Amino acid sequence: MVKSTKNVHSGKKTFDALQDDPPSGVSGAPTEDNILIWQAIIFGPQDSPFEDGTFKVILQFTEEYPNKPPNVKFLSKMFHPNGAFLMTIVYNDGSICLDILQNRWSPTYDVAAILTSLQSLLDEPNPNSPANSVAAQLYQENRKEYNKRVQQVVELSWMNFPDDEVAENSETPRGSGGHRSSTRDASSSQSTGINKTNLRDGLNFQLIFIQLIISQLVEIEMLIFVFSIKMPAKVILILSGKGGVGKTTFACQLAMLISEQYKVGLLDLDLCGPSVPTVLGLKDHLVHESPLGWTPVYADKEEKLAVMSVGFLLNNQDSAIIWRGPKKEAMVEQFVKKVNWGGVDFLIVDTPPGTSDEHISVIKHLENVHLAGAVIVTTPQEVSLIDAAREISFCKVTGINILGVVENMSGYLCPHCDHVTNVFSSHTGVQFCQQHQVDFLGQLPIEIRLSQCMEDGKNFCKLNPDNNASSVFKDIWDKISKKINC
Repeated sequence: MVKSTKNVHSGKKTFDALQDDPPSGVSGAPTEDNILIWQAIIFGPQDSPFEDGTFKVILQFTEEYPNKPPNVKFLSKMFHPNGAFLMTIVYNDGSICLDILQNRWSPTYDVAAILTSLQSLLDEPNPNSPANSVAAQLYQENRKEYNKRVQQVVELSWMNFPDDEVAENSETPRGSGGHRSSTRDASSSQSTGINKTNLRDGLNFQLIFIQLIISQLVEIEMLIFVFSIKMPAKVILILSGKGGVGKTTFACQLAMLISEQYKVGLLDLDLCGPSVPTVLGLKDHLVHESPLGWTPVYADKEEKLAVMSVGFLLNNQDSAIIWRGPKKEAMVEQFVKKVNWGGVDFLIVDTPPGTSDEHISVIKHLENVHLAGAVIVTTPQEVSLIDAAREISFCKVTGINILGVVENMSGYLCPHCDHVTNVFSSHTGVQFCQQHQVDFLGQLPIEIRLSQCMEDGKNFCKLNPDNNASSVFKDIWDKISKKINC
C-alpha cells in the first residue's frame, strides 16, 4: 500500500473530481492497494472508426506527480498510428507520443484531462509521429483498410483483455513491491484466456466473467442485445401513415397505462422529430453512458417506465436533425441493441409517420426478439385513412402482425356533460377495418383533459379513472393484451 500522504490526498481529490463531474465517454478509479495505479475505460469517439469500442487503460503515477506526468498504457489491443500492438504512450526510451504527456504537460492536468486527450487521439491521430508505421501508412494511403483493421480491435475490445502473448511482450505495471508479476498461469490462461495479473491488479471480477462469456459466443451483438433487453420482452410498434394523428400521444399514454402493471420501455424512434421528452415532461433530462450501454431516462420514481429519445441527446431542442440513411441506421441500432433497458416486459416503439428508413432498420434489428405486432393510429378523415392503408400494406409485406387500428380524434368529448360530438366522419374507422380485414381496437375522442395531461407529462388514465377516454384506453389495452397472451 502506498502511504505517501501527499499522493493519497492528491489521488482522492482527483478521484472525487472524476466522479462528481465525469467527462463523457471515460471513467476510471485507483486500484484498491495502490493509489498511484489507476485503471480506466475509454469509449471510442462517436463518428470515428473506434466508435463502440471499450478500451482499457492503466495509468501509473510516481511520487513526483503532479510535477511529472504518469506512465500511461492501453491494456486493450490497439491499431493506431500513435500506438503499437499493445499501445504504449510512453516508450522504453522515454519519448512520449501524446503532447500533454511530454512537452505540454502541466501540473494542473488530472486523470480526466489525460483520458479525454487519449480519447481525442483515437479520433485525430498524428501519423507524422507514428509508433505503428503500418497503421500510419494505412491511415494516410488506404483509409478503407485502416478502418477495417480498427474495426477488428473494436470487436476485440468487447471480449477479453490482452492475452498472455501480448502481456509477455509488455512491461507489467509495478505495484508497491516493485517487481514484475508472472504473466502466465497454465491452469487459467489456457482455458479462459484471462490473465491473472489483471485480476490481481484489481479488475472487476464481474466484468471479467461477462467477457469470458462473450469470448465463447460467435454472435457478440446478440449477447449485448440479450443483456440489454433481457428477453423475453414483447415489442409493440405504434405506426401511423400520416403525422398529426396523435400517434405519440397514444404511444405515451399506452406506455404509462401498461407501466401500472409491468416494466415498460418507450423508444422514440422519430429521429428527426423527437417529441416524447416534451410529451412526458422530460425535456431537461440527459442520457448517461455506462459499460452496459446507454442508460434510459425514467419517467417515474419507481423506474417502471424507461424512455429513450434523440431529444435527450440534443444540446438545443430547436436544433434541426438532418441525417441520411446510414446515420439513421446506426442510431436505430444503438437504440435497440445498446441501451440498457433493464429487463423491461414491454418495449413500446413510437415510430415516425409513414414507412421510412427508421421502420426498415428497427425491423432488421428486432429480428431476434418477440415482435408482438403493430398498432396503427389514424383519424376518421379520408386523407388519413388512405395513408393508414399503406401502413397495413407495409406490415403485410414485412410480415408484422397487425394488432389492430385505433381511430383517434373520433369526435369531441364535452368536459361538462361527456357527450361526444362528431367532428369528422363517423364510423369510418370501423368500415375501414372491415374493408382491410384487420381488427378495430377503439375510438378515442378529442379530450381537453387528455391534452392537458400530455402538456404536463401526467398519466391521464391514472388521474381520470372514470373518464370516457380512460375507459377506451383501458379497453384498447385489454384487447391488445389478449392478442399477445398477457
